[in-house]
Amino acid sequence: AAMEGLSILVVLLIVGVAVIVYGLIRWRDTDETPPESEAAKPTILVVDDDGEIRRLLLDAFGRDYTIVEAANGLFGLSEIASGEQKIDLIVTDLKMPEVDGVEFIRNLPEDVPYIVISAYLQTSEFHGSLKGLEPVAVLAKPFKISALRAIQKGLAQSPPRQTASETA
Repeated sequence: AAMEGLSILVVLLIVGVAVIVYGLIRWRDTDETPPESEAAKPTILVVDDDGEIRRLLLDAFGRDYTIVEAANGLFGLSEIASGEQKIDLIVTDLKMPEVDGVEFIRNLPEDVPYIVISAYLQTSEFHGSLKGLEPVAVLAKPFKISALRAIQKGLAQSPPRQTASETA
């Protein structure tokens, strides 16, 4: 277990350095700025290994939000580390390859609210994993987009990092 944790840490460090170098190269080679309308949109990071879920959330929220996608926690942490987008909200699955949702959440900046979505919430493994984490909401898959919209709207009207839990 210690070697696995060390391996994940080494991979995260390598990815972090690569993202920083890539970002510096891109920053040096371009002076592009996003269009005003894109820059003004809040950003949601969707971290889920299911491409259908990512597309569903992109379709549902893409008009009003910039959606950044990551297929697992490792790619999600890379997106955050890149600093290319200020992440306003994270929607994450729990069961994913590479770096799962629990490990991803444990490595998040404290000021970024996150919503957990998972089809495995009823299993003892993930029920125990949620202890000590502070998602603003928890939704069981399948969930209704209207439930996610209601949570997101509540966050937009509330002070940052207000803790709540909802299952659908």
